[in-house]
Amino acid sequence: MSTKDLIEAADAVDVIDLAGAIIANPSWRAPMTSTAGIVALAHAVEAFWAVALEAEVLARALALTVAGPDETAVRDHAIRAQTETILTMMNALRREENNDGQA
Repeated sequence: MSTKDLIEAADAVDVIDLAGAIIANPSWRAPMTSTAGIVALAHAVEAFWAVALEAEVLARALALTVAGPDETAVRDHAIRAQTETILTMMNALRREENNDGQA
């Protein structure tokens, strides 16, 4: 199987269902997982970790103290930017389009 075919097969995997099946019966299901399933899970872990890191940055932006109007603008910008980044990433995970028509 070519790399392109493997990536296409991995894109068709429902990683939530696959993860649930492995968790429910790991000794049987884990060894039976296809290469495409393993690749799909690896991509999902990477994407979920990226979202978690961006959420941490958002949490830090929310925790910024504000001592003046300039700092308020910086804090507000950081919150907006991180919120947009997280929403874009979540849309990609759900395979949904963003408001601007991009997937």
